[in-house]
Amino acid sequence: MKKPLKIFLPLTVLILLSFLITKIIFRINHKNEVTKNIKKIPEFSFEDINGVLFNNHNLKKNTPTIFLYFNTECEFCNTEVEIIKKNIEQFKNTQLIFISFESPLKIKKFAENYQLLNHDNIHFIYDKQVVFSKTFDVKAFPTIVIYNNQQQLLEKIKGQVKIDHILKKINKQ
Repeated sequence: MKKPLKIFLPLTVLILLSFLITKIIFRINHKNEVTKNIKKIPEFSFEDINGVLFNNHNLKKNTPTIFLYFNTECEFCNTEVEIIKKNIEQFKNTQLIFISFESPLKIKKFAENYQLLNHDNIHFIYDKQVVFSKTFDVKAFPTIVIYNNQQQLLEKIKGQVKIDHILKKINKQ
């Protein structure tokens, strides 16, 4: 009985270790692939909160773009949006794309609450299929993805960030 256990235990540990190493390698390769794919704004197609198609062709040329992945119930997201609202004038030459997988109605109420619906440079997008998080490897709220006016990635920031940092990024170009 002891001999099979001596063989089984190391074999189990070896299989488990192999599985974990394979999983780690897969994650690293996935992250590298995503990083490569988001260096320039990737092709995307969503609906806005009114059910109208919104994709790359809707983005203004030669304008910095900020994608903000949020959840209406996220305290940090609400704080981030409040700060953006207070500094809205400094974002007048920047496209702000707010993306959530929540219902369009919930997103619209959120946008109305912060009085952000009447700005030409601000769009609220409904990610029905949760594609944005997969495409950009986003797993936290809020996450901000900043692109310059040539649609080149400047930075991807997970969590709340000071407004000065974002403004320096988009104005540094």
